[in-house]
Amino acid sequence: MTFATRTAGACFGLVVGLMVLSPARGDSVDTIDSFEDAMESITRDVVGFLASKNDQSASVSVGSFVGPSPAVSSAGARIVLSLKRRLGSKVELSDAGKFNVTGRFGGETFNKRFKLFIHTEVTDALGSPQHVLRRKLVLDEDETIAFFGPSSLDLEQESDADSKADSSLVLTGVKKSEAVVDSILSPKAHVRNRIARTSKNGELGIELLRKSDSGYESLALESDGKLAKFALNENDVYAVRIHNDRRLPIGVRLSIDGINVFALSQSKDYQGKDVTMALCPCSSSTIKGWHLSDSISAEFKVAHFAETEAIKMGVVESMGTVTARFYDATANAPLPCASCDEKLGTVRSRGFAPSRLGTKRGKEIEMNYATMDVAFGELLGSVSVRYTQTDHPEDLPPES
Repeated sequence: MTFATRTAGACFGLVVGLMVLSPARGDSVDTIDSFEDAMESITRDVVGFLASKNDQSASVSVGSFVGPSPAVSSAGARIVLSLKRRLGSKVELSDAGKFNVTGRFGGETFNKRFKLFIHTEVTDALGSPQHVLRRKLVLDEDETIAFFGPSSLDLEQESDADSKADSSLVLTGVKKSEAVVDSILSPKAHVRNRIARTSKNGELGIELLRKSDSGYESLALESDGKLAKFALNENDVYAVRIHNDRRLPIGVRLSIDGINVFALSQSKDYQGKDVTMALCPCSSSTIKGWHLSDSISAEFKVAHFAETEAIKMGVVESMGTVTARFYDATANAPLPCASCDEKLGTVRSRGFAPSRLGTKRGKEIEMNYATMDVAFGELLGSVSVRYTQTDHPEDLPPES
C-alpha cells in the first residue's frame, strides 16, 4: 500500500494578541470570509466575554455543535475540535467547566452557493445562558461538503472514455456550485459491486470490510437511493478500502464519525488537522485504523457511542458515518506506482435514524505509509456511507 500524507489547507495558527469584545456586541452578525476566520472570531469573542467577568481562573468546557443533517454532516466535529484547539491556548479547558460553550449551525442557498450560520452560546454550570454570538460566512464548495456532506458527488465532467481516462476534466464556476448544492438538497447514493461511488459511473469510491478470523470480508451495502448503509455490531472491527479507478493519482480525506483518521496521530504534523492522503492511479488501498505513526495504526472498532473517539472529543452529530472527499493530484516526481497498463487484467488483492454506534480506538496493528511527492488540486467528488446496527441478533437458537 502506497500513500503520501500531507496536511491540507492553512495551518491552525494561534491568535496573536487579544481583542476584548463587549458582551453586548456578542450577538452581532458579521459576514466572515472563511471558516478559519470565523473560528478565530468566535474564540476572541468567548475569551473577551470571560475577561469581562474578571474571572481569569474560570474553566471552560466545549460541548456539541448540532447541525441540520446529523446523518452525514461532519461540521459539528470540525467546529468543536477547532474551538478546543484555539480556546485551549488561552483558557483552562475542563470536562466540567464553570462555563460551557455549545451551539448549532445551519445554512441556506445564496446565488448557487451556501451561506453558513454558526450560533454559539455560553452558559454557566447550571445551563443558564450568559452570552450569545452568531457568525455567518459564504462557503466554498469544499467547505460546503465538509459541513453538509452529500451522500455522493461527482464533479468530473462527462466526456468520452479515452479523454476522461487520461486527463482531469472537473466542473468549475457556476456548474460546480450548482452540482454541489444539488447534491445536498437532493442527495443520491450510488452503489456498484459493494462500492459506494461518487456517481453511477464514478471512478472513485469506498468499500467497507469487516475483520473476521479469516481476514477482512467485504460488506454488502444497502441503499434507498439517497443514502448508502452497511450493518455492524458492537465490538466489530472494520476497515475502509479506497478505490481509484482513474489513470491519475488522487488525494483523499477520510473521516470516521466526523473525525479525520489522522486526528489521533502521535505526530504533531498531523494532530487535529484535515490530512490528505495520496493514492496511486488504478489502485485500491485499505485503511485499517486511526493513524498513530507511519507504521502503526489503531483498528477501527465499533462501540457504544459513549466509548467512541468522537464523544471523547465532544462530537455527537456525525456518529456512524464514513466520509471520503477526493481531490485531483499532480505528481511532482516519478511515483512509486505500477502503471495502469500493468494492472489491467489482474485481480486486486483483498486487503481484505441517529446511530447508537460509533468507532473507538482498537488494538494497535502494523500499517505502513510511504511518501509520494504530489500537489493536491481541485475537488473531484465525495461519498458518505452510514453504518448501523444489525436488526437481528447474531446468536439465534437453531430452528426446530
